[in-house]
Formats: sequence, C-alpha cells, structure tokens
Amino acid sequence: MQLIGAVESAAALGLFLPAATGNAAVLTPLAALGPAVVMVLAGTFHLRHREYTASGMNGMLPSPSVVVARGRFGPYFFRSFRIRPRPAPAAGPPPLPSHVRR
Repeated sequence: MQLIGAVESAAALGLFLPAATGNAAVLTPLAALGPAVVMVLAGTFHLRHREYTASGMNGMLPSPSVVVARGRFGPYFFRSFRIRPRPAPAAGPPPLPSHVRR
C-alpha cells in the first residue's frame, strides 16, 4: 500500500515539475502513464477476485492520464514554458499594408 502511494506521489510531482523547471520535459508523459499502469493492474486484481463493482472505476480512472500522456508525447509536447521577451517595436509609424498606395 505504501508503494502505491509513493508511485502516485512521484507521478504527481512528475506531471508539473518538468514544466515548471523547464528541463526533462519527456518525464511528464512518462509520469502520466504511471498512474494509468497502476490502475490497470488494480483493475486486473479486482477482476481476478471477482470484485466487479470496484473494477469499473479502475477502468475509468486511467483515462485522464492517458489523455495527458498522448498530448505530451504528441502534438502538445513542450520544451519549456520560459517567458521570452518580445522584440522592441521598430521606430516610426507602422508600415502600410501592401494594397494601400501612398
């Protein structure tokens, strides 16, 4: 029981620390997969012991973790969330659009 708590606590830290520190961003999707694996294993345990009501919840709980892992491995993979300064605006009036004549 203590091992499960330690794994879930480590997963919770792994979900936001890489984004907050800006390094090792690959740990976020791996940390999201951790609770999903624990829930799938818990579901198989409940099914083997014929506890069908408990296994239903173990089927739904991994869904958010899988969505986060899919997003971070796929199109929403982030390198870091460091704020970069915007470049200074050019001096003078803004340029006219190309279709406007002077």
